[in-house]
Amino acid sequence: MPDPKPSAAPPRGELKIKRPVGEVRAAKRQVRPRATPRKAPQVNAPTDVGPAFLRILLWAALVGWLLLLAFKLLDPLPFLFPDDDDTGAYAWWRVDPHAPVAAETRDAPAPKQNDPELRALKRRVVTALLSSSFSDALALIERQQKAPDIYPYQDDLDDLHGYVRAVARINAVVADAIRERIDEEVVIRVKDRRVTIIPRASAGDRINAVVIPSGADQKRHSATFSVSDLDPIERSHWIGQADTPHKCAMKLLLHLSAGDPEGARVFAPSCGILARAFEEQLGGAVPITPTTP
Repeated sequence: MPDPKPSAAPPRGELKIKRPVGEVRAAKRQVRPRATPRKAPQVNAPTDVGPAFLRILLWAALVGWLLLLAFKLLDPLPFLFPDDDDTGAYAWWRVDPHAPVAAETRDAPAPKQNDPELRALKRRVVTALLSSSFSDALALIERQQKAPDIYPYQDDLDDLHGYVRAVARINAVVADAIRERIDEEVVIRVKDRRVTIIPRASAGDRINAVVIPSGADQKRHSATFSVSDLDPIERSHWIGQADTPHKCAMKLLLHLSAGDPEGARVFAPSCGILARAFEEQLGGAVPITPTTP
């Protein structure tokens, strides 16, 4: 019996080799790296505009200063306006150093202190002060202060008013000086008597003190007196040095009140804004009746 024919074998497929899993993963990692994209410049990023602008500004200032210095030192006007004729169009800038300077023809305004009305007022004020009428002196000044249209020297009137008010504080200045010697033993002259006291307190121009008697058999006692009770020369002593116009006027009035016109004249030139008026009053032949401020 014949052998059966062998059946046709099915076609053999293509042989595929499967890579290991590890190699596939390694191949995936071998990807070409991408280029790092450039970052876009930020709109609000800080720049060097400030320092650059400052440098430009400093250079411009330096150049301007150098040009100004060269203009002043080199005098470029003759180069800018080369005109030999002094009467030409550019002769206005030419200066003759030997040309005479035109004198000012306007008269300088007279100082207000020399106003006739003001001088007359000062004389009347001094007359009132020599009569120890400080209120009358202030009233004279205040009357003119109320009429600035008629008396256009209000600043001088203000100074004069303050001056008289300061001089009127004669007794207050003496009281202040004695107040500084509280609890100290001092010698004063009261109504032509020399008295040793120890000041204890003061109110206004009144002083309370312990009077130390001259006799050993007498007891101390308390007394209150007014500064106006002091001898005028004693008050002048307590005022201190005549180092201000106000103190000079105070001492002048006190010496005059004590019957010492010669001593009063010594202080007249140093009495400030009333010095001339005081000299006119005390330098005359008519004697001044001494009064008590």
